[in-house]
Amino acid sequence: MESGKTKSSDCNQNTAVRFWAALIITLFSFTASAQTDTACDTLITTGIAKMFEQQYGSAIEYLSKAQETAKRKNLYRQEFLAINNLGLTYYKMLDYGNAIAYYLKAYELALKNNAPTDEMIVLNNIALLYIKDKNFSQAEEYFKKSYDIALKNNIQSRVGIYASNLAQLNLELKRTDIATKYVNEAIANLDEDPKNKLNAFVTKNNILIETGRFKEAIPDCLSLLEQAKKKNYTEAVTELETLLAIAYTKSKEWPKAAFYVEEALKSCTDDEMRIKVLEQQSVIAFNMNNIRKLVTAKDSILTLTNLINKNKNKELLEYSKLRFELSESKHDLRINKALVASSRKLYFTITAFLILLVSILIWAFYKRTEMARQKRIIAENNLKIIDLELEKEKNNSSILKKELKEKELLAALEQERQKEKEFLLQQEIQQKNKQISDKILFQSTRNELIEEIIESIPNLPNITHNEALIQTIHNLKSHLKEDSKWEEFTASFENINNDFINRLKTKHPSLTANDIRFLSFVYLNLSNKEIASLLHISPESCRKRKERITKKLAIDPDISLFKFLSAL
Repeated sequence: MESGKTKSSDCNQNTAVRFWAALIITLFSFTASAQTDTACDTLITTGIAKMFEQQYGSAIEYLSKAQETAKRKNLYRQEFLAINNLGLTYYKMLDYGNAIAYYLKAYELALKNNAPTDEMIVLNNIALLYIKDKNFSQAEEYFKKSYDIALKNNIQSRVGIYASNLAQLNLELKRTDIATKYVNEAIANLDEDPKNKLNAFVTKNNILIETGRFKEAIPDCLSLLEQAKKKNYTEAVTELETLLAIAYTKSKEWPKAAFYVEEALKSCTDDEMRIKVLEQQSVIAFNMNNIRKLVTAKDSILTLTNLINKNKNKELLEYSKLRFELSESKHDLRINKALVASSRKLYFTITAFLILLVSILIWAFYKRTEMARQKRIIAENNLKIIDLELEKEKNNSSILKKELKEKELLAALEQERQKEKEFLLQQEIQQKNKQISDKILFQSTRNELIEEIIESIPNLPNITHNEALIQTIHNLKSHLKEDSKWEEFTASFENINNDFINRLKTKHPSLTANDIRFLSFVYLNLSNKEIASLLHISPESCRKRKERITKKLAIDPDISLFKFLSAL
């Protein structure tokens, strides 16, 4: 399985460990027998903390003590947690042999005590271990067992998590039909776990890309990427950006592929995942004939691979040292046990002496106890008085809350009235704009009619040779083209749509007065033909002017000029 997936699963495992470590603190009472439980819990909590601090020797020491104590006192919960976390500690130390041994012990203990939840946890841990060992068939078997138990016990969130694990594993094995079945089930069962649900959607899109449906996957990946960024899911962001780079590579959209692979490198925090991203970058660079980028990517892959190998060798060296230290610790433990046995007699002697001493002290403290009883009675009376005062304050608080709710209701009503006023104002503006539009169109139609009549007059037989009349008709035509009404229209329009005009001038100061007048007609939703008639130009000139102003405003060609102005 891919390294990114494995690390995600490791995170699930660590989350489960932290959950149980936090939970056990609340499970015990303050009885004499429970004191042993608390001591055992402290050992487990300390051991887990040491494990996450990579102090593996100390972690094993604390967890081993917890296991022995829990087994001696027949404490199932503590014994299971100690054994399971011992397995996890060896897993982190790369000692997979000891890890599987402890996991199997924890599994047998869960079966013996009929604890299906614990059984699922161990089976999932074993599956993750087999994935590390590249034994996918065994991993699938244990994932399937975890999934079946969750399904049988109707634990919805666990069904979703284990179905997601099975989907990832089947995708790795190129069994996309089975992977699709499991990922759909995971999505349906992870409504209360948004992070794992998002990871399931990532797996689903990985399947789509694997099956060649990358055109279908791209928009979904883009949407998921926005969600992951908002919720700060760093690993999911890197994986989604890598998936987008792969999808755009397959669709041969090289610039987009190059962009997302660069974004993935920026967000990537894991060296193994970075190698995967760099490999994709080298593919893109090769197809774009970017030799420099290709060489840089290959060099980075080599450097990171050497670094990872160096770190693994360092871990193995530390592990060898740790094994030696653990051997010495076990030897010291055996010596300590011998010392404890020899000290036991002395302990019993001291205990007997203390019992005698306590008996003597009981009589001495008898009178003090009686005095303490009297003080307790006085304290109880004081507490009753305090309770009465608290009850009074509680009643006052209820009254204040009621007044606050009334104020909030009045504020809400005021807000609704404000919204209603704004709506009516908007309706009034639209109505006035409609009146202006109708008036302009009426004037335009009237002018066109007059112009047609004027055009027909010179063609009459008795008018053709009358030069004075023809000159008068020519002057009349010129008068019709004058902007005698524009000032009136501009004043009315700006009076009604003052906010629109101001925003337009502020946002686009390069617009001329003619541009603003043209845009005012568009804002009134007049057609090209109507605007052309008002401006005494051809519809084609009107269309070209609209294209010029659209470019001047830098509007996306897919967005209409009217829609842009309405949004403004």
